[in-house]
Amino acid sequence: MTPAKRAQWRANTVAVAPCPVRCKDVKKFTDYCVTLRAFWIHYQTLFVGSDLKRELLQQTASIFFRDLNSAFNEHLILQICKLTDPASTRQGKLIYSNLTTQYLLENADFSKDPGDFAKLTKIAKRIAAFRARIVPARNKLIGHLDLEAAQARRSQGRAPVSAWHQFWLDLQDFLTIMHRRYVNKRVPFYLNGVGIMSDNDQLVRAMQESTYFRSALHDLKIGSRLAEIAYGSKFRDV
Repeated sequence: MTPAKRAQWRANTVAVAPCPVRCKDVKKFTDYCVTLRAFWIHYQTLFVGSDLKRELLQQTASIFFRDLNSAFNEHLILQICKLTDPASTRQGKLIYSNLTTQYLLENADFSKDPGDFAKLTKIAKRIAAFRARIVPARNKLIGHLDLEAAQARRSQGRAPVSAWHQFWLDLQDFLTIMHRRYVNKRVPFYLNGVGIMSDNDQLVRAMQESTYFRSALHDLKIGSRLAEIAYGSKFRDV
């Protein structure tokens, strides 16, 4: 872009001034992070574990769980990129603020606690570094289907497991500092300590128990009785 065109672009742009961070902003951002963390726990409970667990999923519904695995991956990457996007977005002549880690960092008031702000800045840099790893997947395959990337069939946006775990720790520390500053100074908030985020363990247990039923059903001594019980179940025609 030439200097003249850049000057014209700036002249035609009307910025929507960001507001100072408020308590409700931090609460809303925290809610999104809790929901995102729940999806991560869903994914971990279902797809991370022993070879036997993977075999169980494969035998139960291999195509469904393959597609579900892909959907979880895409959703997690997309949502993390949304929550770590730049502080503002240009739409036509207007510039709008985004509720992201960068927005909170740039507009929070830590004038009375520069120590916490220094910590927050370091954490935000680590979060941004993780984002840089996964954002190619959002930009080229998830939020947009790039022709070259689609034809190349190369993996985009991969990050090691250790980087994923560090991201959740960093996001937790980021929220803890913001929560202490804007929501509640006395009661600390720990993202990874929020309980009952997933009940996927019940799904895994149900699939596990179904293998017991199938094995028993083939036993001549008890198979017929089990068949009667199954036929009488209210869920038979689901």
